[in-house]
Amino acid sequence: MKSIGFRLITLLAVPVFLCGLSSGAEIAVTEDPFDEIERALKTDSFEEALILSESLAAFSPLDAEAQALYGLALLRSGRYREAELALLAALGLDEKCAEAHLGMGRLAAGMNRRDRAVLHFREAIKSGRFRGEAFWCFGALLADSGDFSAALQVAEAAPGQLDYLGDNALTAIRRRLEFYRFLAGEPCFQIPASFQKTTVDLMPRAGTSGDEFETSFMMSINGEESGPFRISTAFTEYLVVSSSLADRLGLQRFGSLSIPHPGADAITGEGTLIESLEIGGLKMSRVPAAVVADSDLAGGAQGIVGIGFLKRFNFSLDISEGTLQLTRGDRPDLILLKINPERAAARVPLYLGPLPATLVSVNGLEDSLFVIDLESETTIIDSSWFDAQIAPGLPRGTVAEATAVGPGGVMQEGRLFSANKFKMSGLELSDQPLVVLDLSRVEKGVRQRVAGIIGRDILNRFRLHFSLSQPEMILEIP
Repeated sequence: MKSIGFRLITLLAVPVFLCGLSSGAEIAVTEDPFDEIERALKTDSFEEALILSESLAAFSPLDAEAQALYGLALLRSGRYREAELALLAALGLDEKCAEAHLGMGRLAAGMNRRDRAVLHFREAIKSGRFRGEAFWCFGALLADSGDFSAALQVAEAAPGQLDYLGDNALTAIRRRLEFYRFLAGEPCFQIPASFQKTTVDLMPRAGTSGDEFETSFMMSINGEESGPFRISTAFTEYLVVSSSLADRLGLQRFGSLSIPHPGADAITGEGTLIESLEIGGLKMSRVPAAVVADSDLAGGAQGIVGIGFLKRFNFSLDISEGTLQLTRGDRPDLILLKINPERAAARVPLYLGPLPATLVSVNGLEDSLFVIDLESETTIIDSSWFDAQIAPGLPRGTVAEATAVGPGGVMQEGRLFSANKFKMSGLELSDQPLVVLDLSRVEKGVRQRVAGIIGRDILNRFRLHFSLSQPEMILEIP
């Protein structure tokens, strides 16, 4: 039950507290602090939303909505553990608090707990402040399960309430709804009940003797061998195919899609539906995909396998041996049984909303969100986060100029420094080189604060086991 008394105190006191004494004896008049936080969250002003909501929550400890807005701000800032505590506190005060259910639904979806997320989103769509976002998140969850008919019924209510995102974003949303409409009918991502696991060979790296491998492999589409397809954990889509491959296979195309590509501009493509797909011994039917220009796929790849496709499985990636193994998503034991416990360096909790990410501590600072990216050659730290959190404590001359390929395959001018400590769950690395680049475009793509990216320079040292039903990444020493 909400406390009216605390709400009244908040409305009177918080604006004065936030404005401080900058205007002398004058008391600044501001809008309702609840509305200010709502605006900051809707415009992705992460730091402002967090400062405002933290003050509001402190002044209104018995107001469910105040605690829920604080939880949403923490969630968008990548502080998942604290966000969950704030959201649970809000539900403890008011079990019907729609904003708290929105945050808990997003957390549950990010933890691959679909049934729990559905329950939360059913309450979240009653929100007065974030109704459009709740409809869109709920629809995306249903689409992720392959039920595009249900996804369309829910998500088509979203565009009329998301005008604050701007024309380009609304156009992308409407195109996505047309994609859902084309796919509605039979469920997608159909996998035989008898499937347990399959192993495929990775492609040898060009110019090597065959003992170094790429994160790409061949597959069969509609009975014809196709590939190579590149694995990208930092790509939100299900499957992307090149225009030339789609022409060769005679794939039907429809509509226009804006395909998010964190770190780069969105790619414009067309939708398609692959009737049958085979990876090793796994046969799938009705697999949604997007068709893009060949020039949008680097390195001669014929397509991309994104996290939207991969997260319906558990999988192991062994770069040293050149193999990828996919196993049933509801059987984490098939992954865990193959790991040598004595060689497991760390079990790293993952968050899958919308990209796989984990919490990392750099130089002993508080945990911050880092995206897992199998395509990034280096581990990257965001320039604004670096300048605020790390640079002030560094001796002169410890940061060098550098050029590196950043997210989205874009070459950027950056800086290079060596972190004394880089801690990811139970794994602690010393003297870890980090490239300092601007990740604001990544943040814009996922609408979340991102402190960095964990790249191949760290990931390729290990066999990687992604138990996405948990979800976690287990690092095993080869």
